Amino acid sequence: MRSPQLLAALLLVAIPTAALAQQAPIAPESSTQQTPSYGHRSGHRGHGPMGGLKQLGLSDTQKQQVSQLMQSVKSQNASLFEQQRTLHEQMRAADEAGDEAKFLSIRNQMDALRPQMKAVHQQIEQGISQILTPEQATKLAQIKA
Repeated sequence: MRSPQLLAALLLVAIPTAALAQQAPIAPESSTQQTPSYGHRSGHRGHGPMGGLKQLGLSDTQKQQVSQLMQSVKSQNASLFEQQRTLHEQMRAADEAGDEAKFLSIRNQMDALRPQMKAVHQQIEQGISQILTPEQATKLAQIKA
């Protein structure tokens, strides 16, 4: 029997990860236009540090700067992201096997990564704030509120 704490911890980790793991909708074969991918590692579909950017009317230059920022953050933190992904997979396997001790141990490891992930999020937000105009920054703050 699973404890409520165990189930709550799994849901806390699984829900955001499941959102990332969604596959992109399949475009018709006759389509010649590329559609944006919302699949694995492509963001939170409007949530997270880039959540309100689509509503800000970014210039092409700003879009390029945001893209470069995200690529930079991704490459600088690749090992952290991989570690988090691996731990999540191990935690899911421990839960499916009913190994609560292992599950809790892995959850503690994931909790230890939380400050690093928060720092990455702040790095992205700071970078984006330097790219936006004052009007766009105000609008983004209103969107997030």
